[in-house]
Amino acid sequence: MTTTRKIILKLGGSVITVKNKPYTPRVKTIKNIAFQLRNLIHEGHIELVGIVVGGGSYGHFTVSEFYGEKNYPYSEALYRITTSMTELALLVSDILAMYNIYTVIFPPHSFCKPRGIKPHCKWDYIDSFLSKNTVPLIYGDIYPCNSEWGFCIVSGDELALEAACHAKATLVVFVTDVDGIYDSEMKLIRKIHIDCLESLIGEAKDVNKGIDVTGGMERKLTAIKKIKCTSLKHIIVVNGLKKDLLYRALKNEDVPLTLIEL
Repeated sequence: MTTTRKIILKLGGSVITVKNKPYTPRVKTIKNIAFQLRNLIHEGHIELVGIVVGGGSYGHFTVSEFYGEKNYPYSEALYRITTSMTELALLVSDILAMYNIYTVIFPPHSFCKPRGIKPHCKWDYIDSFLSKNTVPLIYGDIYPCNSEWGFCIVSGDELALEAACHAKATLVVFVTDVDGIYDSEMKLIRKIHIDCLESLIGEAKDVNKGIDVTGGMERKLTAIKKIKCTSLKHIIVVNGLKKDLLYRALKNEDVPLTLIEL
């Protein structure tokens, strides 16, 4: 008998865009992921309760243009960065709809008030959409703050984890451009308990790192370490560039990935 798992999916920017080419989406890859998700939902393996989109060569690139520059209007930075992420979110949403996965986009700057690494979003606001069989789609974002740049970043990784706790998801899936988390010797870590993550922070390697303004794998691990909810049982880090790996991973097949036990 198939057990349906309630999941939050984080689509890393390195998977859905070519991270070293500004504003370049991987359309074929997004379609392939959507195809796998449709089959997983149809076969009863997953209930998709949220999708989070990373910045990739849209958000990360646009933010990087403003870092180090202090003589620009804050309004320009806020406009250009939020617009670039909205564009990417719309592209992902349109492709998902081609595979009968219907999403509603929620810009975090409109319903979140981050404090440090915690997004502090008003998740109740999106609950009614889930009841209508639509999937909330959220993205890594910026918001006005008192930093020297005039804006701060809320990471998609942190949004995915907080959303999972609110939705009582049992699994968060980080879809990346590598097979999982690697140690300092570049060895894939197949399974690890959350209590052992501390030793990896500062040691885990970003194998294919492009432009990243949110801290890469280290910030991801730091965010995971701070999870405080009982519903979430596992986190998976899996390669989304390989044709059917996501599908096989969520069917519990033995494929290369990192499983974090909570």
